[in-house]
Amino acid sequence: MPTKRAVLVPNLPADLTVPVWDDATKLYLNLRLAVIFDGGTPSNTRTTRSINQSPIDNTKNGITNLSSDTSGTSPGAVADFATISGGDQNNIDVNSLYGTIGGGSQNSVKGQFGTVGGGFGNQAGSEFDAFGTEAVVCGGSGNKARGWDSAIVGGTGNSIDPTGVQGLICGGQAGSVTQQNGTILNGYFGQATGAFSTVINGSGCIASGAYATVNGQSVVASRPNQSAQGQYSGVGGSGASSSRMTGIFTGDVNSEFTLQDGVAYLVRVYCTMKQVGGVKRAGFERTMLVHGAGGVAVIDQDIAGPNNVALNMGTGYTLVMSVVGNAIVATVNAGVDGYNAGILYEWTEANDAL
Repeated sequence: MPTKRAVLVPNLPADLTVPVWDDATKLYLNLRLAVIFDGGTPSNTRTTRSINQSPIDNTKNGITNLSSDTSGTSPGAVADFATISGGDQNNIDVNSLYGTIGGGSQNSVKGQFGTVGGGFGNQAGSEFDAFGTEAVVCGGSGNKARGWDSAIVGGTGNSIDPTGVQGLICGGQAGSVTQQNGTILNGYFGQATGAFSTVINGSGCIASGAYATVNGQSVVASRPNQSAQGQYSGVGGSGASSSRMTGIFTGDVNSEFTLQDGVAYLVRVYCTMKQVGGVKRAGFERTMLVHGAGGVAVIDQDIAGPNNVALNMGTGYTLVMSVVGNAIVATVNAGVDGYNAGILYEWTEANDAL
């Protein structure tokens, strides 16, 4: 079997190749070393990877770049103390001090202390450097964690905006966090657009209210502190959407339940109201048969519940049900009083042809 014997040669050429004897061809072959300690000052570490070596900036301190560049266009590692452990076409830009890429392909770090573990086309940090510090993407493909201290565990096409400070996405596909401490726990096309909002799996769910929580299919939690869940399926479904609106309110406060076209719902609405700093309080119960048609909600029947009560209610405490687009909207009002209010929707549904 042919063997190759390395020959030690003084004064190696600038490209740092080593002559190696090949018994098969009876010739010396000039082979590049796998790892080169660049003799420049300051010292950096890079690989040759034949003609596909990713660039390195010798004017920067402490760079380690073991990535290839098969495209011939990658800027490579150009930040002080940047580390690329392998892969192809991976980049750490000039603003990304101490940035790290473990491997994979076409990943980038664009903020100080940013980290991409691997995968394809992922980005840790933001083009706006002040927002992107300490962002992390563990893997997956096409994920962008651009908020300070934000993290994406994996999945595909997930994104955290620069305004999503300490945002978190744990997998799934096409999730989006746009506000501080928004969280998506897996799922498909989830959106956490309220501060401290949470989407717990599901598909097409939106948590747009501050501190809102949502799961299910195409469910929206738009009110502060609202929790919403439910489902739509070929044989009908059921669920609940509730909101706890705290603080001082005056005038109208709305909470809505969105309908899907071609589906009939039996909806029960509960509302409680309490005067802030006073004794006035009220409770309402409504049962409605409703359906959605052509993007418009229709109230087929609206029945006041038998448990409507008013204790020291005073004047002006009301619950009014109305239609706005494809939603049934509950509007509560307490006149000039400041009040706390809570609204709960419970429903069952059927999607037979109407």
